[in-house]
Amino acid sequence: HYEVLVSIAGSPFEVIATINSALFSYKHTGLSYNANYVYFVRAVSTDGVLSYSNRLTQFTIPPTQPAFHYLSSASYTLGDEIEVKLYTDGSAAVDSYEIERKGPYESVFSSIYTIPYTGANNYSYLDPDIIMDKGPYEYKVNLIDSCGRVSEVSNTVKTVFLNVISSDVEMLNTLSWTPYEGFDGSVIRYDIYRGINGVFETSPVGSTIPAVRSYVDDVNAYFETQGQFCYRVQAVEGTNSYGFAETAYSNPPCTTLEPVVYIPNAFMVNGVNSVFLPVVNLYDYSTYNLSIYDRWGEVIFNSTNPNEGWDGYNNHLGGYYAEGLYVYLLRIEDRNGKEYEYRGTVTMLIAQ
Repeated sequence: HYEVLVSIAGSPFEVIATINSALFSYKHTGLSYNANYVYFVRAVSTDGVLSYSNRLTQFTIPPTQPAFHYLSSASYTLGDEIEVKLYTDGSAAVDSYEIERKGPYESVFSSIYTIPYTGANNYSYLDPDIIMDKGPYEYKVNLIDSCGRVSEVSNTVKTVFLNVISSDVEMLNTLSWTPYEGFDGSVIRYDIYRGINGVFETSPVGSTIPAVRSYVDDVNAYFETQGQFCYRVQAVEGTNSYGFAETAYSNPPCTTLEPVVYIPNAFMVNGVNSVFLPVVNLYDYSTYNLSIYDRWGEVIFNSTNPNEGWDGYNNHLGGYYAEGLYVYLLRIEDRNGKEYEYRGTVTMLIAQ
């Protein structure tokens, strides 16, 4: 057989491999950078006679290291993903970039994706495997050099996580969020964006200093909307040491206020209030359904138009129904699909 011996940085020679006599090569892995390796091979006969090869010296030179390797942001998108942005030295000797993530309530990082090296300075990745309402996520990126080893580890970033609590009576939404962590520059403020019925406004409704991470949004002015309010908090970075500034969005939680319904108990044909029309706010307009029943349980009026009320007129007979009590049934849903049903009676009077 053959024996491979090595001396590392002047250390005594040691056998690192014994090879079958039919083989003539060996790969030494797990080397250290900037170290001197001296090798020789020893042939051992069946009766113990030794024969030595020449010596070979190899100095291990590390691949070109990056001048910078910075995870610039981790930001929630409106598509149920987190976008991770990397700013790194594209001139370094790189094989790939390994993204690691630690989720809410997880104690260790795990590898989730590897970005191939293209020579660019900027890379991004959309992480779809997240739960939006679970908690903040942490990320870091390992630079895998051309020797297949981790040569640089980026900074660690932690996303902003937002919670919203609503007060239906006061029509107030209270926001609170965790801090963004990992900017090279400091967070200079948090901007709050509001979305109404799924559409976000282009300008923030408010801002806070970095030390304040709560905000109360008064939505009384939006009484006639469909009642759904969504929010995003944007962490804004001051100019960092790389000469630019990033932003990072929180998750976009939504809250739906309960519908506000006013239903009159009487109306008077030819009077001041001549139409029976419930007043409904903060609900999904497409779900409105109002039915009127006579004393025998027959439907005498139905409408899916929230602006159309019952005036008591009988189109078949060409006149008004008789004065008296009638049963109404109003069905609606809020923007979350929760159903509401209102039953009662209304008195129809006819002015003389």
